[in-house]
Amino acid sequence: MLHFYKLWFVYSINIKNDYPFNMDTDNKILIVDDERFYINVLVELLKDKYKLYIAKSGKQALKRIADNPPDLILLDIMMPEMDGYQTCFEIKKNPQWTQIPIIFLTGNTDQDSEAKAFDYGAVDFINKPITPSTVLARITPHSSLLHARKALEQQNPPSRISHPQLAD
Repeated sequence: MLHFYKLWFVYSINIKNDYPFNMDTDNKILIVDDERFYINVLVELLKDKYKLYIAKSGKQALKRIADNPPDLILLDIMMPEMDGYQTCFEIKKNPQWTQIPIIFLTGNTDQDSEAKAFDYGAVDFINKPITPSTVLARITPHSSLLHARKALEQQNPPSRISHPQLAD
C-alpha cells in the first residue's frame, strides 16, 4: 500500500506542477512533523513554490520561528514531548508570532480534535493521509492573503508620527 501511495504521489506531483495559482516564492513555510514520510511528501509538493523550513518537534519549531519567522506553519498534532496543540499555544502567546497562520496536520479525524485545533488558533485543518490537491487548496488562500497584506503594507506603511491627542 505504501508503494502505491508513493507512486501515486509522484504521479500527482507531475500533474500538479502547473497548478493554476500564482505562488509567491518569497513565502516561507515551516513544516513541523516528527514523521519523515510526511516531511518528504510535503517538501516534494511545496519545494518549487515556497521557501521551506523543517522542524521535527515542537521545541525545534519554536527555535526555528525565533530565528526566522515563517509566513505559514504546517503543524502535526501528534508529536512526542510537545504536541501540536501545546506548540500552537506557545506560538500564539508570543505577540510577534500571533499573526502567523497555522494549519494543523493530523491523523485524528474526530470533530473534537478539529474543534480543539481551531480553539488553539489554527486557521485550517488537514487530515492525514494527505493529498496534494488538499494541501495546495488549504495553503493557497493563506498565501494569497499574505501576499495581499504585504502589498497593502507597502502601499500604506504604518505611521510613525504620533498625534498628541491620541497619546496616552
